[in-house]
Amino acid sequence: MGVVSFLIPESLTPAARECLSGACLAGGYDLAPIPTQYKIQGNQFTLTKDSHDSGYLMMPWPLHANEVSICTSSTLRERAEPYYLLIELARGKLNQIRSQTAEWEAIGLGLELDDLRELLEVTKRFGQAVLDVTNPQSSVIAEEVLVRTHALTERISATFAEQLLQTRLADAGPLETRLGCRLTSLPLPATQAQFGAIFTSVKLVPNWRLIESTESQYDWAAFDTLVDWAIQCGLDVTIGPVIDLANGVFPTWIQQWVGDPPSLAAFMCDYIETLVRRYQNRVRSWQICGGFNYIDCFGLTEDDRIRLAARLLEAARHTDPDISFILSIAQPWGDYLKSEDYTYTPLVFADTLIRAGFSFTAVELEILTGADRRASPSRDSIAIYRLMELFGLLTIPLELNFGANIQSVASQSVDGQGALRSAIESQILLAAALPQVRAVFWEGWSEADSRIQGANLSGGTSVRQSLRTHLHNLRVRYLA
Repeated sequence: MGVVSFLIPESLTPAARECLSGACLAGGYDLAPIPTQYKIQGNQFTLTKDSHDSGYLMMPWPLHANEVSICTSSTLRERAEPYYLLIELARGKLNQIRSQTAEWEAIGLGLELDDLRELLEVTKRFGQAVLDVTNPQSSVIAEEVLVRTHALTERISATFAEQLLQTRLADAGPLETRLGCRLTSLPLPATQAQFGAIFTSVKLVPNWRLIESTESQYDWAAFDTLVDWAIQCGLDVTIGPVIDLANGVFPTWIQQWVGDPPSLAAFMCDYIETLVRRYQNRVRSWQICGGFNYIDCFGLTEDDRIRLAARLLEAARHTDPDISFILSIAQPWGDYLKSEDYTYTPLVFADTLIRAGFSFTAVELEILTGADRRASPSRDSIAIYRLMELFGLLTIPLELNFGANIQSVASQSVDGQGALRSAIESQILLAAALPQVRAVFWEGWSEADSRIQGANLSGGTSVRQSLRTHLHNLRVRYLA
């Protein structure tokens, strides 16, 4: 049994103390979370895992008012004496930004002078914190370093993205990267022109419950209208996810087959074949499965879900041999692996389907934050960059689907709101800048389109307006 313990400073705020329950250890080449048990006894916080390998501490931390983001330590070995919690979180964040900045500088990034000075200053401040870790003031300094370094991460990431975009634009002209949004129904007439001005692509999500409310009786009217509108607008159209185990709307009649995987698969295959056959001459790109790597609403095991995904993909391919598949990965950092019910990391899940012989034109990574079970805890831009590098090992183009609870952002203080909005914008910019990313999507245009609460773009808050303006500027400045 592997044990790693940390000393909790007396200065820890109630909000930070609440975050302790979300901590876990992580390891491996993909930094996947490991099932972890935690215990708090006095001022000592102890994490226990089955293996004795060295690893990383991964835990949420309140960096701004009402904003919690995942922070990761450097590599930690097991030892008898406890680590100092805030020292290790600050060390991990500082090591991450210094290493990433060095990599970016090696390929030509030029840091802003103010950011270079800030990086040097926080490095010196961390040095002050570790001179005497037994001094209570060292934890206060370490937390200051953690917060400042997190903010610096977003500024440096935005600088790198801007410079990379300018370089690519100068070398090759406007980029072919697609900018899109998710729709489950036709946008209101008053917002349709705005949608078309911002986005070049769209993912249309069919509602199985409405289409086949009675078994084998189909009503295509609403979805036909949506497909017609998207094609007439000249948008690049993808249909899917067709079967979404996380947030899908299933016909009520299928519930009687819960616990019967063969029958569930048969009904799903029939629906997919009918859907593909109807639109195969108009839409080439399909996202058949959603949320299969970790969420289940039918009592299916991990192996059941992989077999089901393979069968559904095969049904679609049999119906249309020329179909293009997009593989969707929910919670791509594998936060769900903290539970012992799971063994496949997101990367392994994707690789398993690829090795099964299915050809995917893209892998979609869901970068969703919020209260929904599909969402992941918030990460900074470097964490997203490294995630894209990790999935780049599959040598398949990536699509990133962003979404955040904008209502939550709008409810924060002015400073916190500005920081979080800037982080969202810098992450979208960074994704669009990378050549392995072929498309960037926003989670939903209206509240009905989004799988997480408050992520719609069509409302009137200042945060939504800022994001719409940012996306429009991205399209106008850089995209074909």
